[in-house]
Amino acid sequence: MLAIDRDLGRRLHAFFATLYYCGLRPEEAVAMRVEDVTLPEPGAGDQWCELLIHTATPEVGKQWTDSGETRSGAI
Repeated sequence: MLAIDRDLGRRLHAFFATLYYCGLRPEEAVAMRVEDVTLPEPGAGDQWCELLIHTATPEVGKQWTDSGETRSGAI
């Protein structure tokens, strides 16, 4: 159980860090993959990373749609 909690904590830390430090929307952060991130080399003078945001997967609740159905998918 402790290992599961630790993994979940790491995932949530990474999720909220991308929201806060990178200015991503939640649906953009959820759609990111490891291959979408380019980190700088250790000790490099330039410490900026590169993120490739290729899709967003928003979910719209039924109270916000005309049909009354939940809608999700890429935009």
